[in-house]
Amino acid sequence: MKEIIGIIAVIITFIGYIPYIRDTIKGKTKPHIYSWFIWAFVTFIIFALQILMWTVALTFLVSACSSMLFVAGAQKKSLWIAGIGAVGNVLLNLWLIPAWSLYGAAFATLITYGVMLFLCGEAVRRYTPARIFTVSLGKVFVAVGGAAGIMATVLGLAPSVPLPLLILIGGGTYVLCYGAIRQTLLGHPFIA
Repeated sequence: MKEIIGIIAVIITFIGYIPYIRDTIKGKTKPHIYSWFIWAFVTFIIFALQILMWTVALTFLVSACSSMLFVAGAQKKSLWIAGIGAVGNVLLNLWLIPAWSLYGAAFATLITYGVMLFLCGEAVRRYTPARIFTVSLGKVFVAVGGAAGIMATVLGLAPSVPLPLLILIGGGTYVLCYGAIRQTLLGHPFIA
């Protein structure tokens, strides 16, 4: 259904440009350089953002894996993975940005998160009782996703809610997510 709506939107867009193109050819309308620049610039940026959209899913998965490592007491592993990701991203940017400019930066980010997901997945496999494609891993993803949803809602309410209440909600969300992941992986929510 989304594909059909997308195709219809593209067709309507091109139909909408017909009078503009016709009037430009006839000399009735003179295109402004600013509008053409913005049109080209926005198109350029949108493609880079489409590449970066894939990093959202990878970021979610890396975040869930990092949470599992934290709960399992392997914080140093998570820190090393983040450090490798940061250094790798800088090196990829130095290599890809001169060649592909904005798209190079987008691809560098995508590649970095892919490598970080692989490293996190391997660390989770070695240092936690969670296994890929199991119910326990699914529960962790639900806990992290729920916490992310609650935090997104809290950020949406930010202008209308007092800051201390926002901090309380954020801290409570963190504690509940931590307890849920700990319960799933270790069998007890808050006992050391």
